[in-house]
Parts: sequence; C-alpha cells; structure tokens
Amino acid sequence: MILALCGVFLAIFGGLAIIYYSGAENPDPVVDHQTSEDLGVRGAVEVSGIRGIEDVVPDIEQDILRLVMAQGSVVAVTPQGAVGIDPRSGSERWSYQVSGSEVAVGFPAGAESVLVMYKEGGVFQDRINEVVLSPGTGEVEYSSTFADPGASVGMQELVGLGFTDTRIMVNDQVAGHDRADEGEELWSVDPGEYCGEGEISREDFDVASDSYHVYISVLCAADSEMHLVALSPRQGDIEWQQNFSAEGRESPSQIDIVGYGSHEHPVSRALSGELGSDYLYVDDRTGSINTPRLYELESMNGRFPDPSDTQEQAPSTLVIGSQERIDMLVTYLAANMLEERGDVSIDDFDEDVLSREEDGSLRLTDDLVVLSSLHARNLILETLAQA
Repeated sequence: MILALCGVFLAIFGGLAIIYYSGAENPDPVVDHQTSEDLGVRGAVEVSGIRGIEDVVPDIEQDILRLVMAQGSVVAVTPQGAVGIDPRSGSERWSYQVSGSEVAVGFPAGAESVLVMYKEGGVFQDRINEVVLSPGTGEVEYSSTFADPGASVGMQELVGLGFTDTRIMVNDQVAGHDRADEGEELWSVDPGEYCGEGEISREDFDVASDSYHVYISVLCAADSEMHLVALSPRQGDIEWQQNFSAEGRESPSQIDIVGYGSHEHPVSRALSGELGSDYLYVDDRTGSINTPRLYELESMNGRFPDPSDTQEQAPSTLVIGSQERIDMLVTYLAANMLEERGDVSIDDFDEDVLSREEDGSLRLTDDLVVLSSLHARNLILETLAQA
C-alpha cells in the first residue's frame, strides 16, 4: 500500500514502512551558470579608484539590485544571483542565476569573492547551497551544501560573513566552518564567555568580518561593559580585544566595515551625518581607536560630525578598517563633498592631486595609488585647512 501527502510517500510492504520524497511540491532550483570563458570574454577588465562603479552603466537583461566592486571587478546583484559587468561597455562578462528558490548574494572577506546562496527543499529540513565565485571570471572557487539553520540566522546574514574558504555561522554561538571540507567545524566561541556575569541572547552581540578577522561586539548588560573582539578566521583565536563602558546601553555597538565604494561604506555615512557623532574609528590590525587628521583642522569644525568625544564609552557604531585606508577615505570624500558644495574650488587644490576628465575638466583624483601617498593626502588637507 502506498500513501502520498504533500510529495512525501509512505510505502508499506509487509509491515515495513519506507518513507521517500518525490520532490513534486518543491522542485529543485534551476541554475544557469555561464563563466567569462563560456561567453567568449577574454582578458580582465578592472576598475580603479575610489569612485569605482559610479560611472558604470550596466547593459544587461536582468533587474539590478545594486552594483558592487569586488577585487577591481564590477558585479551586479540581481534578484536571482549575480552578473559580472564590463565597466567600459556595461555588457555581461559572466552570470550565475538561480530560478525556483530564495537567493542571497554577498561579498565575503572584504569583497575578495562573490558568494551566492540558495535553498532547496528536503524531506525534513531544507538545505542551503553555497557557491563561491571569482569576481573576474565567475568561475566556481568553492561549492558546498549544508542544513538550513532556520529562524536563528537568515541567508542574508550568512552571505555577509565569512571568507573565501571559511563559512561563519551565527546562532547562540559563532563558529567557523571549512567550506571545502564538507563544512567541518574549525572553531566555535560563545560570546557570553566574554561577560563575567549574567546571560546574553542573540540580540546582545553583533558579528562582522573583513579580510583579516571575525569581529564580535558583545553587550554585557549585567557588567555595564561592551567588548569588541577580533578573531582569526581559521582558528578562532583572539587577535585583539577592546573594552568599553556600556552604562545605559540596551544593544551592542553595530560593526561597520570600511570598503572603497564611495556611496556605500560607513565613512561616507559618517561624513554625511547619518551616524551622528555616536561612532568611533577602529584600526583593524590592532584595535586602537583612531581619529583621522581631518577632524584636527580648525577649518573643518562644524562641517562634518566628529567621532565620539570619549573613547571609553561604547558608541552606537564601530567603524573598522586600516588606519591608512580610513585616513585616505575621510580625506578624499570630505574634500570631494566640500568641492561639490562649492565650499572649496577645484582650482584650490595642488595639480598633483587632480586628474583631467575626457571633456577637459579637472576633478580631484580618486586614484588609489596617488591617494595612498601621505604626501598627496597632506596636499589635500593643506587646501582644506584654508577653506
């Protein structure tokens, strides 16, 4: 005798019950994957400069949710996956699209790779497929499948964490899993271990990652303390730790990682006033609190919200990145914003920090090689000091 209900069949033979799944109610997702080689696209086409993707005009059939610069390549996030974009023509360089499933796209390890996750049904528990792609070619670097963690963590959170070879899972604990070795758990930590007394819940800690660390900010309400901990990707060892007073705080500091996209990263939001003055800049290598030199200029008083005036109290937002990168982005973006407002003239800047557009007009250079020079940043700050 065979009984069927919602695609699950119960077969009874001589008193022995065998359950198997037909898949009729939850058809398998369909993946359409084309690499740059499949499409006959040759050679790497990279974007340089902080402005990066601002001038890119995509010319593809899929709807675009956002553009991201990953390892110098332009990637369009679509409702069904990701598409590599030629920054010159806007045409498609590669594509990874999934139909018939929920899809999430992220850029782990400081956008060193493209991560696509999608669900497929199971008999008793859904599974999540993850595929790590090369930003330049769309070729698969890693792929694996693991059990859906359910309500404890969503795919949108998962795709924003981790590294090319290490998946970061978050529930009551934070754990690192090897993407290439059948999801083997490499390490696991309980954020509550950083608190002396009292229990914590998932709402009491925030998790983020960049190219170097997994970061956890933990609110220990019973101790009136907040701890920022940087862990190594493959071992979960503590690389450094920063402690703050958290008197009166009801939630942990949110961690925001510094990138290069001029309209998406936290430096732009800080300068625009979105973060208020309740934020601090943290060096990713050491955990030290740094204030970019722009804020030391008397001429800049009141033009941009200063970081928090106390380094002992936990702020709402911790902006984490290398000290040099933060100084470079704050300097360039502030100067660019002031020039656009008309507070300074492009002619006020030294020619060494200017570049010429195709129409002959001058603009502040966004070349990373130039701006990484302390001399170039000093020239910009000298102009702003006179603003």
